[in-house]
Amino acid sequence: MDVVTIRLAEKRDLTVAADYWNAIVKEAWNEDWDRRYPNWRSMFLSVIEERMSRGLQRYYVAEAADRIVGVAGAQAGEAFFGAIRGYVEGVYVIPAFRRKGVASRLMRECIGWLRSMACDSVRLQSTSQGKPLYESLGFVATGEMELSLNAAKQSFAQTYAE
Repeated sequence: MDVVTIRLAEKRDLTVAADYWNAIVKEAWNEDWDRRYPNWRSMFLSVIEERMSRGLQRYYVAEAADRIVGVAGAQAGEAFFGAIRGYVEGVYVIPAFRRKGVASRLMRECIGWLRSMACDSVRLQSTSQGKPLYESLGFVATGEMELSLNAAKQSFAQTYAE
């Protein structure tokens, strides 16, 4: 097994993060954003780069033999009454490196950074495959629900499908 190192992502790594976002969508929901929303990648890169430049977003990569084998993103944002909430996103490890602690290491980097940003809590959306990992790190399911208030408004990806 190759030695896996975790490091802070650089701008040049974000295209791989986008590849792995699409892999998550394919594996979890059998959907291909590249086919459905052809321009989503440019928007993804623009948003992430802008947030990174403001110090509100980080991505971490796991590397083995000069290849990125996993990624995870973290962002900090204001919630209610001045609370700062952290979000973890896009956690993905290629199949050959799964169940070897790589995702856990990526998550710990994200959580550590969010803690340093004085976040009061950390949230994420989980696939059924990722749920055991997140529970092992102390995450608990909440009773949160969502109501769309503007059904006519396009989704994030649909906005960039043209």
